Parts: sequence; structure tokens; C-alpha cells
Amino acid sequence: MPRMLAALPMLPDAPAIGWGWDDSPGFRPEFGIGRQLAFKARDAYFPLAVRARFVAAFWAMLAAVLVWRWAAELYGEWGGVLALALWSFEPTVLAFGSIVGPDMPAAAVGLAACWAFTRYLRHPTFDGAFGCGMLLGLGLLCKFTLLLLPVAWVLLALWKRPPLHALLIPAVA
Repeated sequence: MPRMLAALPMLPDAPAIGWGWDDSPGFRPEFGIGRQLAFKARDAYFPLAVRARFVAAFWAMLAAVLVWRWAAELYGEWGGVLALALWSFEPTVLAFGSIVGPDMPAAAVGLAACWAFTRYLRHPTFDGAFGCGMLLGLGLLCKFTLLLLPVAWVLLALWKRPPLHALLIPAVA
């Protein structure tokens, strides 16, 4: 999904490219398609790549806003500013922030999903559960390694639930 979204701003000016599809094992059409794009759009290649990278940079900025907001919610305004500074100058974020790939979108959507899940644990509602599920689905569309999130969420929900005796024995006033 992240690569497809990054390609959307390129569509109006992209040249026609023959896909040259082959069903043989190990065939990777993206290398040939990339060469065709570089050859057919040689004058517009750099502006097209810049458009795609702007979409990639959006994910890093979205994650930065989420880091700031979540940290400010937990530790106050200065905690949010510190978390934002740490996120913004972290070498991996600087390296992958403008690359059209699945890592930064997965980080941003995974962060949003985890934030939504912690809010859901504090105030469980159907809308909260639906939002967590939607964000988890978007995260899985970004990168399959986020499949670890449901496992972590189940463990966290089991850890955060009230003890069994509190559910069976009514509170004595």
C-alpha cells in the first residue's frame, strides 16, 4: 500500500509503460519497469521522484505528530516536545523518512494503532475497537511484520484486565 500511495501523485504525468509480465519463477517486473520509466520520462524523472518522496515524507511527519501528541498526553507538554525532538533527530527516521518503502508508513500506522489501543483499554467502546481494528488492518497493509501487534495487544489486554476475583466477588461498601 505505501508504494501505491506514493505513486499516485506521479500518475498524471507518468509515461505509458509496457508491463511485460512473465509468470516464470523469480521474475521481478519492477526492475524493467523502473528502467522503462527512467528512459521514457528522462526529463521528468526527477520531478516524478520528488512527488513520490513527498508522500513518503508525509508518513514521517504524521508519525512525528503522533509521537508528540501521545507523549504530551502522558507526560505533559514538555514531554511531548522532548519526544518530538528525539523522534525528529533519530538516525533511522532521518534515513528512512524520505524513502518510498514500507518502513516509515508501518511505523506511523503502527504507532497510531497502538495509541488507539491504549485509549481503548482506558475507555472501551465499540467505536474504539472498530478504530483499533481499522488501524491494525492499515498497518498490515503497510508491512506484514505488524502481525505481531495483535499478539502484543492480547497479552497487554490480559495483563490490564481486572483480576478474576474482582469480577466474581462484588465490592463491599
